[in-house]
Amino acid sequence: RVLRHPLIQAVRRSDRQIVRLLRQIGPLLEPGLQAIIQVGSTSLIEELGPQSARVRLVEQAPQLEILRHACVFITHGGIGAVREGLFLGVPMIVFPCWLDQPGNAARLVYHGVAVTGNRSSA
Repeated sequence: RVLRHPLIQAVRRSDRQIVRLLRQIGPLLEPGLQAIIQVGSTSLIEELGPQSARVRLVEQAPQLEILRHACVFITHGGIGAVREGLFLGVPMIVFPCWLDQPGNAARLVYHGVAVTGNRSSA
């Protein structure tokens, strides 16, 4: 079982706090769970240093394949990610950033398939 997080496909400074938060959850994960965080940048992986054995930072990952095994999907809420999460029936935690994402997050919450996170307190 995996916790999938593609939120940081295009990493910006404000997204780094989310990467740090997810790295910190490693010790809190139940046995058998793993968090996979796609960061899109080898230099960011090096900058963040070693992670917990249960948290993997990767440059790229096969999102659909990972989502097939995921118990939760943490996402920015872009329409592509939302469609994939819905198609595979994976519950979502959405941290909307810009453009269509806040509206997508609101619709997901309304339909009971997601909750939203607060980026400013992450």
